Amino acid sequence: TALEAVVDTWELVERDTTHVLVAPTLSSPSSEGLRLVSAHDEAFTRDLERLNDRADSSSSAWRRLLGRLDDAVGVWLPGAVVALAARHADIVMVYSVAVAPSRRRMGLATEAMRAASTWGSERGARWCALQVQGMNEGAVSLYGSLGYTEAYRYSYLHPDVPVRSR
Repeated sequence: TALEAVVDTWELVERDTTHVLVAPTLSSPSSEGLRLVSAHDEAFTRDLERLNDRADSSSSAWRRLLGRLDDAVGVWLPGAVVALAARHADIVMVYSVAVAPSRRRMGLATEAMRAASTWGSERGARWCALQVQGMNEGAVSLYGSLGYTEAYRYSYLHPDVPVRSR
């Protein structure tokens, strides 16, 4: 096809595939220690940026995104786990789940996902959705164990040049 010819001519490659996963929302009791806070809480936002290893240059874009969310909550255990949940109609989207390296494999991401899903359910959401990079095998496995299934995948094409690390 014409698209394939352009991809070949420009030497474009897929860097990674993003999986969009969905599951019915949950109604489970809140986890001990996890806090639901305003998505605009400054301390939560700083922890979210730090635990997700966001570059300082992305901070203003991230804050603009947060400013556009009407019905959103931060799921937070300071210094340990963060997640952002935003509801629209009957879907709650979960963004930027991150656990501090020293606290991984202790069930904190599972508890954060359950808290975000329950928060959405309490506001009328029937579905919980998220996006995860396919190369993040640990996260893909976690979400699968929580009942998430793939709705679809997408990827972007990039010039075939080495990827620089930060």
